[in-house]
Amino acid sequence: MDFFNMLGSKVNIASGIRPVFLPAEPLRAKTFAEMYCERFGIPRECYEADVFRRCLHSPAAMAFPLLRFAGKAFFACDLDFVRGVGRIRRREDFESELGDYLMDPRCFNWLRWRCKLRISCRLLGRLVREIMPDHSQEYPSVRCS
Repeated sequence: MDFFNMLGSKVNIASGIRPVFLPAEPLRAKTFAEMYCERFGIPRECYEADVFRRCLHSPAAMAFPLLRFAGKAFFACDLDFVRGVGRIRRREDFESELGDYLMDPRCFNWLRWRCKLRISCRLLGRLVREIMPDHSQEYPSVRCS
């Protein structure tokens, strides 16, 4: 029995037609949230809280118990930023998410920026660089003369 018959495929080998084998699950890059959860061994549901806690500035971490009673709106743009970063599939997409975060009107608050009662963009960027692979070195740019 030849290979194609073992697979149950009716292929006319003489005509040169071969079946196309597609993976059962389409190949796609993992999201940052998936990579983060694998790296630290946490369930996907804990991603936002864990990244948020890890990337808070020290003053915000100390004031968090008091600020959480002020309402969810105070940290809403931070949580949106963490969610957006969780959806990226390439390291280069972090800059786009960062731009969206920095332009969010909910973020412009004296307490948030002067007293650092927010997440640290630098810490989150460092976390992204640490966990996501850099594919820019795989395909070096070619100079045309």
